[in-house]
Amino acid sequence: DENIAELLKKTPLKGIKFRWKDSHPDEFFEFEIQQDELTDDVALVVTDYVEAAEEKNSILLWENQVHELRTLLGG
Repeated sequence: DENIAELLKKTPLKGIKFRWKDSHPDEFFEFEIQQDELTDDVALVVTDYVEAAEEKNSILLWENQVHELRTLLGG
């Protein structure tokens, strides 16, 4: 399925936050880049608000999307 999202917030080199056009105004999803100060390890944190019944499907979706991103980036 394709959905339209609106940009809520963008912080250069830090993260981005969206809301699906057809969702509740308080619901959003975001991507945040976190870097550990001691090890310099970098993590992509995905936050997505979903119905409890959709949680497993949402986790699978984001895991697949991040895997595809890593493949495209050569990671």
